[in-house]
Amino acid sequence: CIKMLNEWTYGTRLSSFLNGIMTLLVEPNVASPFGTDSCKKAAEFFASKGKARISASVK
Repeated sequence: CIKMLNEWTYGTRLSSFLNGIMTLLVEPNVASPFGTDSCKKAAEFFASKGKARISASVK
């Protein structure tokens, strides 16, 4: 996520950034200090219910 923010330019599309966030939610880096149980639970929720909700909102 930090890498995406550091590489952000005015030409970067918002959809690319949002896809990166969705990937982070589905596949969190468990080796990261932020890879806690809450991250794993959020990934499970997003994979089961959240992705459809967010996709519907973005359209």
